[in-house]
Amino acid sequence: QGMEAVPATIRLAVTVAGAAHSLLQEQVGPLMSHDVREEAALHNMVKQFDLWIDQAAQLTIAQSLKGTLKKAEKTLASLQKPADFLHPSASAGEVPTAACKGCIAVIQRLSEAWWRKGPPADQRGVGKGSGKRLDGNTASLLMQLATGVHGMVRRHLAKFSYSPVGGVQLLRDLSAFQGLCRELQAPGVEHELETLREAASVLVMAPEKVVKQLEEGLWSGAVSEDGVWLAGLRSDWSTLSRKVKSRPHEPART
Repeated sequence: QGMEAVPATIRLAVTVAGAAHSLLQEQVGPLMSHDVREEAALHNMVKQFDLWIDQAAQLTIAQSLKGTLKKAEKTLASLQKPADFLHPSASAGEVPTAACKGCIAVIQRLSEAWWRKGPPADQRGVGKGSGKRLDGNTASLLMQLATGVHGMVRRHLAKFSYSPVGGVQLLRDLSAFQGLCRELQAPGVEHELETLREAASVLVMAPEKVVKQLEEGLWSGAVSEDGVWLAGLRSDWSTLSRKVKSRPHEPART
């Protein structure tokens, strides 16, 4: 309920702002049109009012984002078990883990509330999933949610060790987070998660192939950096590392 109250509050602010504009421009404005100084003062009043509404909206959005992302990360941490990535079930990789689904649900509740109860469509300039330009508040909200998800996922996956089958499960979870960022209309973040997912394939590779990848530098760019980092999270890394001439860096990325 708290998250859904935020879009409704901003919607109310936008409605009040629109009503105030109408009053000032249609009722008060004509009475002042003969006086240049009074007309300038009116325009300045409207400008300051717009600024106040925008600042209030941004503050409300920021507070809501902070609370939502904190709750999502807490959900992810509390539901994820080491066994999810070390000894997953026989159906590993078919569906996301409960932790992944729970985290995504928290993010979606705020996103869906914004589309249902946020500023009217004509104020947003676009409907959900239309692919057209978003208004400033909506674009900011969705992008910050997606960026927060990306950072959260990186921090989270660094806490676990992965068997090859567990790596398959992680790849499925990463696909689900990519889908979430697609819903949030954040293609840049979606691409970053795709790069991370590509690098995470090192978790499911045969040991000899991992050694070859690391020694011969067969990756490039961000995939290479993340691939080296993720190799160190393999459950067999203590054994595998003895076969690698160039030892990967410690997993310090977040």
